[in-house]
Amino acid sequence: PNGATWIVDVGQNQAIEFDADGKKLRTLGGPKIRFNMPTDLAFLSDGAMVVSDGYVNSRVVKFDPDGRIMAAWGKKGSGPLQFDVPHSIAVDGKGLVYVGDRSNNRIQVFDKNSPELGKPCSNPTGQAGKCGFVTEQLISEHTNTSIPGTAVTMSFSSDKAQSCLYVGDNSNMTLYILNRDRKSVV
Repeated sequence: PNGATWIVDVGQNQAIEFDADGKKLRTLGGPKIRFNMPTDLAFLSDGAMVVSDGYVNSRVVKFDPDGRIMAAWGKKGSGPLQFDVPHSIAVDGKGLVYVGDRSNNRIQVFDKNSPELGKPCSNPTGQAGKCGFVTEQLISEHTNTSIPGTAVTMSFSSDKAQSCLYVGDNSNMTLYILNRDRKSVV
């Protein structure tokens, strides 16, 4: 946003903003915000951002436009609202947050407008609308390679409806194109 470039530095446990000239503007992470190997970030339409804090913390952290923590959700596991290396994150035009749950070989979708999202809440069955959870989609269950997991990167198609979600799969060296309405591979 605003011509800035953001990078996620997994080794330094930070997300860093730079201006168009390469000058560092700010850093998220450090003593107040304990990332542990973050992997990606995405922006909401209001300027807020979400960071997938992937390899160790297994969570998503939401920040306001000024970099203050608004919410965090997730923990290690394979159930709804649980992650095993949340590796990629994307936000669609409706404000739905898509999290590439790499080692669980799926994408989980959350509603940024849910008042329960990021608050203590239990949803072991994955009930849509509870705790901010919307749905999940298995990407590929065949990941028995030296590079485990799918959903390592995601991007939406450029049409106005963002009708497709492109999902990169490291394990199978495959790019999946998902029709978002049917939740199926095109």
